[in-house]
Amino acid sequence: MTFVTASIEYRSKCLNKITMDKYDPDDVTPDMFEKKKEPPHGAKFQEGMKLEAIDPLNLSAICVATVMKVLKNNYLMIGIDGSIAQNGTDWFNYHSTSPCIFPVGFCEVNGIELTPPRGYKGQFKWFEYLRQTKSSAAPVKLFDKEIPKHGFKPANKVEAVDLMEPRLICVATVSRVVGRLLRIHFDGWEVTYDQWVDCETADLYPVGWCEVMNYGLEGPRVKIEPISPVPVVPKLVKESPFSKKRKGKTQIYKGPRKKRKPKLSPTGLPLGELGNIKTESNSSFSSQFESTIKVKTEVEDVDFPPSLSPHQSFSEEKSIRSGSNESPSSKPSVTKTALSNLLMSKSGGTNPVDSTKSSQLAQRHLTIPPDQWTVSDVCYFLKVNDCASFWESFVRSKVDGKKLLELTKDQISSLTGMKIGASIKMTEMIQQLKTRAQKS
Repeated sequence: MTFVTASIEYRSKCLNKITMDKYDPDDVTPDMFEKKKEPPHGAKFQEGMKLEAIDPLNLSAICVATVMKVLKNNYLMIGIDGSIAQNGTDWFNYHSTSPCIFPVGFCEVNGIELTPPRGYKGQFKWFEYLRQTKSSAAPVKLFDKEIPKHGFKPANKVEAVDLMEPRLICVATVSRVVGRLLRIHFDGWEVTYDQWVDCETADLYPVGWCEVMNYGLEGPRVKIEPISPVPVVPKLVKESPFSKKRKGKTQIYKGPRKKRKPKLSPTGLPLGELGNIKTESNSSFSSQFESTIKVKTEVEDVDFPPSLSPHQSFSEEKSIRSGSNESPSSKPSVTKTALSNLLMSKSGGTNPVDSTKSSQLAQRHLTIPPDQWTVSDVCYFLKVNDCASFWESFVRSKVDGKKLLELTKDQISSLTGMKIGASIKMTEMIQQLKTRAQKS
């Protein structure tokens, strides 16, 4: 393997900056990084010590490993036993406080399958292996034992980055929780594609995150039965995940999960289908939503005032308006103070503070198209759909009917204070409003 290294001139320049503590204006300086914790009791890792480590090239496996080199500031070069290259091409770097390295016996204590060195025969026993290799285990006191309060539990649904192809964020399940360590299973895929990650990783997101951020979410793999008989081909014997050759990421992980087609993303739904989002949204999204986000996010038909039937179309509203003798402009406006009084009652309650104002706004919803709504009309629309808690941000931003129909997902997210459930619900409400308006 050929390495491309920085030029001697560049390395010399960097060394000079460090020793002289003089950096260029665009340089990122050491003080900008969080200082790593020091090992307890002043103890240090030493070359040759044995431990257990997550293999970064096979994230479903925790392997027998060795400290190959100790770097400055307590960084370690780790090698997986049984596949260590003499020139260090397959070593990897972990800090001594990394949650991805564990003391000898960690897997056995926690009921996790430990991947033995490649070619090791018989049942793996640490005591025997240390004796055979004439090596010592890294002392337990060298490992970080802190476990943050994270709240993750088995069966929790998440949206997770596929670290083997980081552009993909996928529907996933927390299959195991061991202290601060989480095993992430990609729904619909074999366990060999699972990933061990730390509870504080930046690669896990709550259910609904992709929808709010307008980023494609990879749905669970669905097995499709062939319609017609297919020619019989020799069955390939699937290689054990613990016997994969460590010769580079591309070779090891070239597999079906890297080609996810078609993409199952909520953002791919036609606008016309959003009106039936409760029953027709794809399972990778709605089923998780009902069990995970503790706010009302199901959108059935958008609520309108009681005087309008939930099944009454906008064309019927137009006929009501044409039969009315009162022009829209003659209707009394609702001031911000009155609107505040109206909305301060519990959202969706049966006893509004100002029933007169409520009645006036309800009548306006019957006679005025959504793109002609005032800010007050929009706030009333929020109230009857259990979103009254956000009316102030809509008033501050002067969101009238026209602006409401033009809101982007980012703008909706900002108006709701980045609350995922509320943002998704409001997005769906507006989409339904657009769909009904198009039918008028």
